Amino acid sequence: MIRNRISVWLKSSQFTHTFSPDSRGELTQTGPLSLHISTGAEAYQERKKMIASKLPLLMLILSGVSGLLRTHAIPRLEERNVALGAEAVQSSTGYGGLARYAVDGSLETNYHLKKCTHTAQQDNPWWRVDLNRTYNISRIVITNRGDCCVERISGAQIRVGQSLRNNGNSNKKVAVIETILSGHSQSYQVQNAVGSYVNIFLPGV
Repeated sequence: MIRNRISVWLKSSQFTHTFSPDSRGELTQTGPLSLHISTGAEAYQERKKMIASKLPLLMLILSGVSGLLRTHAIPRLEERNVALGAEAVQSSTGYGGLARYAVDGSLETNYHLKKCTHTAQQDNPWWRVDLNRTYNISRIVITNRGDCCVERISGAQIRVGQSLRNNGNSNKKVAVIETILSGHSQSYQVQNAVGSYVNIFLPGV
């Protein structure tokens, strides 16, 4: 199961389909690209995986993705969440946990408050957000759920790219989540993470 909450942040005064370097030919990251996720526990015995919010099953919870970029040529930087309200989809929906809950701007990790996504029980569950433009993402921060099942996020992959082949799950793997404490956030520095799609993918057994 995957439960989702995502937001992607970039710092710049304007956005184009791709980021351009500054006067020195550099793109410098500042701040986090946050993506909040969490997954479940004992469902391995069923050899099924679920992307869900807060249920006692294997699940992945995204609580927010944000990425920040800075170019030296811009004197005043304005931060905005480019994933906020963006189109989000997932492999299936269970228990009313819609994919769009991951990009509604809230970082609430309590599934029962209808703030997280949830997939049905299945192999290889995934969640994806379409940023509608191509961005060079510098850092991804994952926040685990805070009410239970902290181990469910282990093994989830973060993928970024331009392709929808295999529902985007074949795009570049930029990070693998090992473990995140309950209600805590984990930051992942990523390199060459260019794309308009951000996937959270929990590989099947």
